[in-house]
Amino acid sequence: MKKLSSFVLAALLFVSTFFSMTLNAFAETTSAIGIVNTVLTDSKIASGRTQPGTTNWQRYNDYSVYVDVDTSAAQFTQTPIYVTSLLGTINHWKLTGISAVYSATAKGFRIYLTTENDTEKLTPEIANSRNWHVNWIGIEPFTAIGSNANAQTPSTIKPTPIDNKNGTISTEPGKTTKVQVTVDLPADIGYNNSFGIFKINDDGSVAGVKPGAANYAETVVKNRIPLADVDKGSYKKGQTFKYDLPGGSKYGVFLIANGTPDQFLQKNPTNKGSEPPLAYFFDTAANPDQKSHVKVSSDKPNQYGFEDMYGGGDQDFDDLIVKLETLSVEPIAQTPLPTPGKYYYLVNKNSEKALAITGGITADGSGALQWYNQKADNFKWLLEDAGSGYFYLIIKHSGKALATTGGNTDGGSVVQSTNEKLDNFKWLLKDAGNGYFYLISKPNDKVLNVEDSSTAAGAAITQRDNKGTDNQQWRFEPV
Repeated sequence: MKKLSSFVLAALLFVSTFFSMTLNAFAETTSAIGIVNTVLTDSKIASGRTQPGTTNWQRYNDYSVYVDVDTSAAQFTQTPIYVTSLLGTINHWKLTGISAVYSATAKGFRIYLTTENDTEKLTPEIANSRNWHVNWIGIEPFTAIGSNANAQTPSTIKPTPIDNKNGTISTEPGKTTKVQVTVDLPADIGYNNSFGIFKINDDGSVAGVKPGAANYAETVVKNRIPLADVDKGSYKKGQTFKYDLPGGSKYGVFLIANGTPDQFLQKNPTNKGSEPPLAYFFDTAANPDQKSHVKVSSDKPNQYGFEDMYGGGDQDFDDLIVKLETLSVEPIAQTPLPTPGKYYYLVNKNSEKALAITGGITADGSGALQWYNQKADNFKWLLEDAGSGYFYLIIKHSGKALATTGGNTDGGSVVQSTNEKLDNFKWLLKDAGNGYFYLISKPNDKVLNVEDSSTAAGAAITQRDNKGTDNQQWRFEPV
């Protein structure tokens, strides 16, 4: 019998000790995405790999590839801790990036591979010819030994504190707060109410508009954090929703009495009169009757109660109840800068549509819009270094540059124009995390924005104050 090294003995001791913690089940799943083994202990552990030779590598630039690894077969209930390694037949020792996990969720993550010092060109075909594939282990957090984590109520869940003086939720800079919202409503409710969450600037304004201004309600509802299931209303008792709140900002809530946000914007955007749909806020100066309609529960400081009747109703604040719980606070994954001198498609996070110039027109002043990515030249943008951390964006079909118009005006148009190399042609790429960027115009610090958070093809592209919302975040996809 061969003598085992001390390292192997130590490893075996660790594994045997770890898995002696109440082993409940073991399962192996084979699918098109690879093999997934799952072990259930006090913490859930799963491992898997992508398929050697057929891993879905994608080109990032001439020297880099990436792959989105699907871990959904493991059925994690929250984002686990991922540990990764790279296997292959040749030259994988020369690569960097295999242990750097991006865009981690309960259903998967992304890995970028780059040749050392960008010395060798790299393609998906090369990666698969060398059988490069990703091995991974995922460890889901647990409560304590002998106490299994509940899939519906993970051990990390905790109440989200709300400031009862101003009704706001605070978040930690540089991190994303993942929040679960649970709704409750009385059985005899007369109105079909809905709610929304919105970002508040340091001065108390929303997109520069403060409570009491004539257009405050309309501005808030337009600039809410869009979430389709929340926006359509018709809630059921105990229904839950999940929000990702970008860090460093404060957030508030609003109620739409007997309507949805879209119905409010269509029927009563000025928030006038006594008939619904009406918008109500924690700050009474913003309410059409100047009465209190939103309250933080005194015994449950992570819970809002809403009063939906004009004039204040019975002030029992139970016409809709919204409870907030924090699932996790996670660092925002840093996104590598795209490579200058390369062409990219710019894809909006909210709509998954691409930045284009109207109809392929070549004239100065032609407006930018979003459209289904036809991969034509009027969708292809050259990233050109403008110095001092700024870039020009040059559209391929005309050779003209993306520029802002209208000075500091919120909602000013974004067009193509002959590149005069002035500040309104220069864009700063600010990492928004998880593979996306904000594109910030140099002269006014406003960002490239899809108007009204629209997902429709043909929606206009404008410049607006950075609200941190998905319609202002863009992904660079190599052409």
